[in-house]
Amino acid sequence: RAYTISSAPGTGDAYEITVQREPDGVFSRWLFERSPGDALLRISSPGGHYHLPAEGPVDAVCLAGGIGITPALSMARALALAPGRGRLHIEHSVSELAQAVALDELRELVARYPHLTYQVRATRTQGRLGAAEVLGLAQARPAATFYLCGSVPYMAAMTAHLAAAGVAPDRIRQEHFHVAGEQPAPEVLA
Repeated sequence: RAYTISSAPGTGDAYEITVQREPDGVFSRWLFERSPGDALLRISSPGGHYHLPAEGPVDAVCLAGGIGITPALSMARALALAPGRGRLHIEHSVSELAQAVALDELRELVARYPHLTYQVRATRTQGRLGAAEVLGLAQARPAATFYLCGSVPYMAAMTAHLAAAGVAPDRIRQEHFHVAGEQPAPEVLA
C-alpha cells in the first residue's frame, strides 16, 4: 500500500505519514489496533510526482477532501521552512469540523506565515465547495498549480469545476487514493 508523506522534505531521517483508520483497512486497523509501539516497518523510498517543485517559485492551491489533506500538510510544512519560495492556499472540505486532520497545526502555520492560507469547510453545515468558489480561486490565482486529493467523487467534482473555470490540465495535479476493496479512480490528469 502507498501512503502520503505528511512531513516536510529534508527535515530529518524519518518520514511521517498520516493514516486514517478504515473499518475495512488491513494496515490501518493493524496500525491502530494491534501494532506494538516499537514495531519496525520495511518501507520503500518515496516515489511519485505529486509534490511541489524542488526549485523555483511556488504558487499553489490545494483542494483537499477529508484525509486528502496529508499532501497539503506536507506542502505547508515545507513552505513554512522556506517562506521566500512562494505561496500556498489550502481549501479543506470535511463533513464535520471534528474530522479536520491537523486543524490546529494548519491554523498555527497560517497565523505565523502570511504566504500560507487555509480554509476549512464543514460540508454538512456550509455546503460543498462549488463551481463559483473554484472559479474565484482560479481567477485570484491565474498562475497557480492546483493540487487535488480526496475521495473519488470529490476529485471528480473538483476536476469538473477547474475545467469549467478554464484551468489548463497542465496546471492540475492529482493524487488518487482508495480504501481497500474500493475501485481506484481512473487516471484523468497527471
